[in-house]
Amino acid sequence: MKKFYQKTAVEFDINNQNDMRLLQKQANFTYTDQYLGKEGKRLNNVFKQSKFKQFLEKYRNPPLKVAQIAILGNHGFGVLATEDIKLSKGRKEKKLGIYWGELSHESSHLSPYIFTLSHREIDAKKYGNWTRFVNHSKGNFNVIANQKTAMISNKRLPYIEYALVKNVKAGEQLLIDYGPEYEFDKKHQIFLNPSNNSLKSSEIFKLYDYVPIKGALLNVCRELIPNARKLYGPKNFVSMLNRLTKKNHDVSCELPILAANKHGKILPDKYQQGVTILMLAAYMGKIKVVKNLLKKYHANVDQQNTHNGYTALFYAINSQSSQAIKDKIVKQLIDADIHLMTQDKEDGYTILHWCAKQKNLHLLKLFFTHKKSEEHALDALNILARDDFCPMMLAISMGEIKIASYLLDIYAKNYKETIFHSRHNDWLLPTMKKIIRDYSKKNLPAMLDMLLSKGLAKNRKLHDLIKKII
Repeated sequence: MKKFYQKTAVEFDINNQNDMRLLQKQANFTYTDQYLGKEGKRLNNVFKQSKFKQFLEKYRNPPLKVAQIAILGNHGFGVLATEDIKLSKGRKEKKLGIYWGELSHESSHLSPYIFTLSHREIDAKKYGNWTRFVNHSKGNFNVIANQKTAMISNKRLPYIEYALVKNVKAGEQLLIDYGPEYEFDKKHQIFLNPSNNSLKSSEIFKLYDYVPIKGALLNVCRELIPNARKLYGPKNFVSMLNRLTKKNHDVSCELPILAANKHGKILPDKYQQGVTILMLAAYMGKIKVVKNLLKKYHANVDQQNTHNGYTALFYAINSQSSQAIKDKIVKQLIDADIHLMTQDKEDGYTILHWCAKQKNLHLLKLFFTHKKSEEHALDALNILARDDFCPMMLAISMGEIKIASYLLDIYAKNYKETIFHSRHNDWLLPTMKKIIRDYSKKNLPAMLDMLLSKGLAKNRKLHDLIKKII
């Protein structure tokens, strides 16, 4: 099988000066390897030092390129690896580069390229280097940003270092989590994965051995991709799910199911869902297939579908499989270190929100008792969805007393105070006001009794507010 990588006409070698000149014209920015702006000028003496040039040497010539990302259209760029990049043995990170730009105190203007550095900001909109092209992914990143300080001729130089935290293959995209304050346009949000590169869906179809999906498997796929007239999948992908052979397959796990029109023509990227074999196997309850994909073929457990942001974990929980099968698949995904704080597009729900929505207390308990997921589940417990509901508030709003009670107990046990008594939960008053106003009067007394037993009375403002409403 060919590598999941193809040279594209619109790509720029970051180590080639001519390529960088072309990139600057196309992306309308100026390439720099130092700070500019008012605050940056104060460090000009540092940048002139020979020690500064020596400092930059360790970041020279990374095996990367800036290229168009097909799924983002003609104006969407990203950073791709030009060769396999692996972490050194025993190391958790690999240095890649520094985020340069205009250095200033907190500015009033909005820019999608601002990075906060202590009490200052780095804005790479007009000036910067290849790091400004690294795209965002909340749960599927392979790069992190570390705030550091270098001493150059007895002067402090604060900077943000981009470091690789996962091995990447040639042609894979570098992704970083922009942080909780990053805002995006929900209508046009695309969930990127390392395998999203310069290949269009039609090009992937030509490069790989795709076959039509038929029979019972087609019906399942249409549940996940309802608008497609025809569907195609990699040949080994289809045979594995249909159990046509017991032989090992040369599986490229990131290859998606491709949707086509009634004539068999592959639809443009904006109509593709990006559902992979792991997602489909989790949805179908194929325990052995999931196990093989994770252990033998090292499938990307955090891969999200393109437009909803669902991972294999979302598909497993929302499947029609029995609880026993769901348990086994969820445990396999947890053992593979799946990210629990990933949020979907429509509601901003994490997997804990989905468990509450599905009224699945059993799986909620699994996340909080499994050694590999317990810590991450506690972090996910505080994540607010688009309606400002954390998983606890969602359970309360749905009238799920047992689930709400369990989650409130988990919170109190680990944070040594109830959520109602926490000083950090300023969002609680308007959220509880909204919940109680919309609540069924018939079920309200039982829910209030439970909330009072969990510490609601300790929050006098909240207690008085609820009294007024009822």
